[in-house]
Amino acid sequence: MAACKDRAEPPPAPAPAPAGPPELPNIEMIAVHERYAYGWLDDARRGYEEILREHRDSEAAALSVAPLLDALRRAGRAADLRRWVTSLLADTRFLAGKPALRELLEGLRDLPPP
Repeated sequence: MAACKDRAEPPPAPAPAPAGPPELPNIEMIAVHERYAYGWLDDARRGYEEILREHRDSEAAALSVAPLLDALRRAGRAADLRRWVTSLLADTRFLAGKPALRELLEGLRDLPPP
């Protein structure tokens, strides 16, 4: 009977995989984008700026550029928009492999001042 009991029990569960480092920039991006979607542009702008300053090498930083620039445009902050465009165009490492983003920034750089 003991032999049957051993066979009826399920095998032990495998050990859980070790947790990887948190994807902080991506989590921040989700939270900031929710603020942007609700129209809380000033809060979203600050969040996008923080992602670009603190996590420039992340994918979240590249995804933050367009909504940041849109939030600045909608808030009438043309000087800040131009400052970000100039700063991002100067960061060749950030723009490496992102031709669409470079094209967007170059198009905004060439707009006449308000």
